[in-house]
Amino acid sequence: MDHLDKMEILQILSMEKYIPARKLAEKSKIGEKTLRKRMKELKEELERNGASIEIKHGQGYRLKVEKPKQFLQWEKRLQESEQKVPNTPRERIRYILLLLLSSTSYVKREMIGDFLYISEQSVSQLLKYVEFIFEKYDLALEKKSRYGMRVRGHEFSKRQCIMNHYLLTGSDWRLLDQKVCAERVSRGDILSDIIMEERLSFTELALKYFIDYIYVTERRIRHGFCIETCTDKNIDEENMQIAERILLQLKKRGVGVSLKKAEIAYTALYLQGNCIQQMDGAVTKNMVIDERIDSLTEEILNSIYCTYQVEMRGNLNLRMYLNRHMVSLDIRLTYGIAVKNPLLQEIKEKYFFPYLLASQAAVVLKGHYKKSLSEDEISYLAMIFEAEHLQNGDRQKKSKVLLVCATGKISARFLLLSLQKKFSGSIDQIELCSLYELEQRDLKEFDYIFSTVPIDKKVNIPIIILHDFGTQLELAKVQKAMDHSYIQRFFKKEFFFTDVSGETKEEVIKELCRRVGQIRPLPEDFCESVLFRESMGSTDFGNMMAIPHPYEKKLKDNLVCAAVLKRPVLWQINQVQLVILSALNGSQGSEIQKFFEMVSKLMLRKDLIDEIIREQAYETLCDILERM
Repeated sequence: MDHLDKMEILQILSMEKYIPARKLAEKSKIGEKTLRKRMKELKEELERNGASIEIKHGQGYRLKVEKPKQFLQWEKRLQESEQKVPNTPRERIRYILLLLLSSTSYVKREMIGDFLYISEQSVSQLLKYVEFIFEKYDLALEKKSRYGMRVRGHEFSKRQCIMNHYLLTGSDWRLLDQKVCAERVSRGDILSDIIMEERLSFTELALKYFIDYIYVTERRIRHGFCIETCTDKNIDEENMQIAERILLQLKKRGVGVSLKKAEIAYTALYLQGNCIQQMDGAVTKNMVIDERIDSLTEEILNSIYCTYQVEMRGNLNLRMYLNRHMVSLDIRLTYGIAVKNPLLQEIKEKYFFPYLLASQAAVVLKGHYKKSLSEDEISYLAMIFEAEHLQNGDRQKKSKVLLVCATGKISARFLLLSLQKKFSGSIDQIELCSLYELEQRDLKEFDYIFSTVPIDKKVNIPIIILHDFGTQLELAKVQKAMDHSYIQRFFKKEFFFTDVSGETKEEVIKELCRRVGQIRPLPEDFCESVLFRESMGSTDFGNMMAIPHPYEKKLKDNLVCAAVLKRPVLWQINQVQLVILSALNGSQGSEIQKFFEMVSKLMLRKDLIDEIIREQAYETLCDILERM
């Protein structure tokens, strides 16, 4: 019987009057047969601890305490034991993780169930989550009939798992008690002194992680879990020397670390993954970026260009900045070293487009490392892209306009100057021509035609008719018309659906591709490419919206399909009801960047997304996007 059941029955039992079995069973929310079994177990335990249960035919049960002091001590132990047993699924998963990682022998399912007071079926469900977590660290559960199970994998990976799921989560019922916290503070003080003596510089977060690593390492060594070998040949020699000096100083000051070569090597790897610096800010030695890292960076920039048409491939400063970041990221991904970014939420809310670019970089990295990047790692990449954007200014392409005017030269000149003044931020160049000259003009280089007269000639670019061009109202209408034509260039009414159903994201994507295919031709592998991209990293970022797209270029023109689902679907992380499927290759990079920046702003506005879902109207979507 579990502690909660015992406490509940004891609270219901009275020392003064009898309680009928039926009433006791109802209050305990169990059947009378189960109650009789539990009362038998409780009676035996009470008799060993200064009390008993009196049973009187026709009246029921009553608690009788013969030795109050002994009984109260037992009751106190029971209450304390209740508080120590993990009760939530999260706590139970952490408990099982630590139990398996700390055990030197096989662990049986029954033992886990007995301690947690849960069924074998519940244990099996929890173990699925545990195995999923272990996979992230290249750890596996070895199961042996009649023996139980144990964890197989490298000791360094086990330490990373403990760090990331206990020390970095803020609290834990078993590991983070007062003694543990005091030990961590003590080790932190010692380590901080050594780092100052060595004239090394860490960020506050990097120092915290290193303190945690040393603390976990010491505990593991204390319980006989040591790293015996290291086969990695890419460990920096200078970091090896620094790690050895730090461990030696820790040893001298009573910290239970090991000076074995393998332990030194993995401590050096941990330092290397957090990019330590000298006090003067310089990297500890020349940072050598090998061809593999540079090729990976190039692949990231190529992938971003192919997906979002954002051209950064020729930016040497950005490339070198990414390379430097990749040197330490390479180690973190290889060995499962976690980092946290305290600015994560702010980056996702204020700089979502750079975060979107970083998510595409994460797709490339997952293909190489077979591991998903955490949101924290993605946000650090987003900071690099945003910094590059700020440094180079707003390079968004401005429009080129052909102004067709049937009035005199003075009026035409006045109109031209008015438009240039009003739209200096979005119009780069305006050229004048008459209605007659329009017939002879090559319009390929222009984005818009502004005209004071109707135009009968068939053209492929938007025409904006001007009337009272001198008024602010008319100029505002021009701006709105430009915005509207831009939005309609991407969002077409025939690709707006409001009755899409599906139980999974795969079903939704297949249905959207089927419907689009009925309106316009799609490559045979288009849907497959979109699904593959989703498998590499989900495109749901919250607020009930997802933006799926193909893994690589599949179309020669633009396709944007917006769909409001009948019911929300669990995409991967979040519930989704508004889906914007895109494949953009028929516009210049600046136009595509503007599109994704607009969609990114929408993703941050749950109120507007809710309005689109509620209204289910193409006009509502366009109106909201114009306000972005």
